[in-house]
Amino acid sequence: MDVVAADTEATNTPPPLPVFTIADFNPEIRAPWSFIGRILARSPVRTFKSWRASGRLFRVHVTDRDDATLRVTVFNEGAERFFDVLSPGAVCSFSNGRITTANSVFAPPSSPIELSFGGDANIHRVTDGPDYPEPAFAYIRLADLPAATPTVSGIVVDVGPLRDITTRAGRKTLKREFLLVDDSNVDVVCTAWGQDADELQDSLQGHPILIQNGQISDYMNIRSVDIGVRSTLLHHPATSRSADLQRWFAGLPAGHAFTSMHA
Repeated sequence: MDVVAADTEATNTPPPLPVFTIADFNPEIRAPWSFIGRILARSPVRTFKSWRASGRLFRVHVTDRDDATLRVTVFNEGAERFFDVLSPGAVCSFSNGRITTANSVFAPPSSPIELSFGGDANIHRVTDGPDYPEPAFAYIRLADLPAATPTVSGIVVDVGPLRDITTRAGRKTLKREFLLVDDSNVDVVCTAWGQDADELQDSLQGHPILIQNGQISDYMNIRSVDIGVRSTLLHHPATSRSADLQRWFAGLPAGHAFTSMHA
């Protein structure tokens, strides 16, 4: 870890703190720390309710200079204060947060921990410091499916309704299907579950997403991508692939037809 005093947009910059990389973190750390990373993707703000608390939150996936990724959750007052600060592509500094063991169902595979912040967090953009390059992804184009656990990026063109379902094991969860296209001129049905399904909104239509470690499903001769427990769904990812897809999609003529993916 380093101790740096980066020039930032904040006017009252606190004294320099140790700057951790993702590999430096563990839940036993009690001393003050800071973390600088590039915002890869950001979810919408949503409400939550549990037996302990209720409120509002959003999540971002952040990459560090070693190309590792972790998930950050921002709650309540922090969700209002920092949503615009934490826009995809921005490099930001974080401190005064909580380190927890990551939920293996939702966490990126490169990080065993995640960070959470409230309204008392110190989060600001860094405008002068080391480069935080775009992470490398091994993309599979939709027309080239299947792969065992593909990473795909595309434009959402249709979002289905949110449904309450009961699994075969008797567990209640949420399910939502949406249609994804890319520049291979193919459309693919994708299925999101639970939290991912809840965060998908109609406003995502026409915008890019990225799915890491999707699960290929073939049902009734239709090939689809299932966003399972080991998958990661990123909204509006700040990647060059997403920018290329947005330019391509904007140039399509009205009524452009795509080919559906079959098994």
